Amino acid sequence: MKIDLNAYISEFTLRRLAGSQSYRLGVEYFHDSRVRSLREKSGSITASVVGAEKYRVQIKVDKTSMELEFSCSCPVGLDGKFCKHLVATGLYWLDKQQKESTRQTGKRAAVHLTVPEWLARQKKSVLVDLILEHADDDDDFWNWLEMHASLNDDGSIDVDRLKKCLSNVIFMDDFIDYHDSYDYFCRVENALDILENLLENGHAAEVMELAEHALTNVELAMHSLSDPGGYMDDIVSGLIDIHHRACRKARPNRKEMARKLFEWELGSEHDIFSGAADTYADVLGDEGLVEYRRLAEKAWTGVKPLGPGEKAQFDSYRYRLRSIMETLARREGNIDFLAEIKKSDLTRPVCFLEIAQLYQEAGRDDEALAWAERGIRAFEKNPDVQLVDFLADAYHRQGFHEKALSLIWLSFTLSPGLSRYLSLKKHARRSGAWPEWRDKAIALIRERLEHKKLTQNRSRGPMRLYNRIDHSLLVQIHLEENDVDSAWEEAKSGGCSDPLWMQLALRLEKSHPEESLKVYQQQIGAVINRKNNDAYQEAVRLLVRIRDLMTRLGKEEDFTPYLKQLGAEHSRKRNFMKLLEKKRWI
Repeated sequence: MKIDLNAYISEFTLRRLAGSQSYRLGVEYFHDSRVRSLREKSGSITASVVGAEKYRVQIKVDKTSMELEFSCSCPVGLDGKFCKHLVATGLYWLDKQQKESTRQTGKRAAVHLTVPEWLARQKKSVLVDLILEHADDDDDFWNWLEMHASLNDDGSIDVDRLKKCLSNVIFMDDFIDYHDSYDYFCRVENALDILENLLENGHAAEVMELAEHALTNVELAMHSLSDPGGYMDDIVSGLIDIHHRACRKARPNRKEMARKLFEWELGSEHDIFSGAADTYADVLGDEGLVEYRRLAEKAWTGVKPLGPGEKAQFDSYRYRLRSIMETLARREGNIDFLAEIKKSDLTRPVCFLEIAQLYQEAGRDDEALAWAERGIRAFEKNPDVQLVDFLADAYHRQGFHEKALSLIWLSFTLSPGLSRYLSLKKHARRSGAWPEWRDKAIALIRERLEHKKLTQNRSRGPMRLYNRIDHSLLVQIHLEENDVDSAWEEAKSGGCSDPLWMQLALRLEKSHPEESLKVYQQQIGAVINRKNNDAYQEAVRLLVRIRDLMTRLGKEEDFTPYLKQLGAEHSRKRNFMKLLEKKRWI
């Protein structure tokens, strides 16, 4: 049955499916020739559309339901919406159909007016009626008209009216979830376009005030929407850019602007105007930056220094003020000033590491070494791996190789793990002594394992069931060293975690297909029992490997009965069974 797409696709259909905003953007994409490699086959259109990336677009008619279906690989399309890329593709196809029809008939095509051309032929009163009729049914459109009407004939601006309009655009009556957020962001961006036009037309002081009003509303709105795509970050950065350019043109009082920016940066819950001393340095000038630093230092005097061991909950005020102080110190290139700020918080090993790295970058190696040693002493019961590595590297540079290895070994003995094992390996190789240190490390791991097993055997109660002791660390080490056979022997003798079993099976497929097959069959039940769609997809991929291994081993006839048994065990997991049906395995 041949499907006539002309019965399903028209400009009206595209606009109805997309909505006015996406349709308008799609028209722009079409006119910008963003649609590439369009193909039509059996009632289906596919194309590539160049946007932020190259997206894959499809519009087709389902042969069963005879309904129009569509998809696009962009974020909006993946959410099931008819996006601008789909609009552009539809318009490109319609244009192609019209040109093809004209060529085949050999006749001059009837004049087809575009919407702008038709509007240009109408009387002014007709246009006004059309606009008002649409505005009566669309509050957002009415508000957009209000914003334009705020521009007076004499060139002045009704700022209060524009503020009200901005609030209407940004304010939310209810929580906006991810599915509705795209349309919301498009409305806000339209409002920003009006601010851009005002700025270009010489209204810098007014735009500065309006941008600050908009940012206040945006910060309130952030509590009322889902924004996993980070659109609001783009809106905030766009508003700050407009505000910054407006300030450069308006040239506000520098001290007053410094006070305003400082209060905003310090009080913002969402880091609005973060790093203002850098961003607005050209606006503030020396006079404003001096005032900015005066305000920051005055506030900083009330910050209590925190030492090692002190428990400090996250303090947003302290965090933002410290960020301001660090920005000022970096602008001045004052290493001592920056170091003193960092020394106000020594609650974690990384605090000492940052100070040591700062001194090292400045070429002050003795101070760097002293702060690294101080950090190790402060947290000697559980030294940080990065800090230990930093100090050991410093010892190596000074020729103290034994001191470096003693430090690394102490860190390893306190908490044997893969990262500390690899750190030991790196430093032992620098002194050419890795074989001896490796034997020593493996012996310590085995000794600790035996001690844990002995302790567990003596214990009673429920904790014995939950504290699983296996050879995962030894398996990890052997895999890291590409010794798959030794890793396999460790896993067989002492067990390992499920992910490690899967790694082993993958690495053993070529050399030991029988063992690999056994592991896959043992692990697939645990994968399916995670009971989510990602796990079911993973299980199907695993079944493909099982089938291929059975074929290699000459056991292909075993796959069908194995599938039936697996299906019977998990028959209640409908989504998993659907995947098996889709593969035509059941």
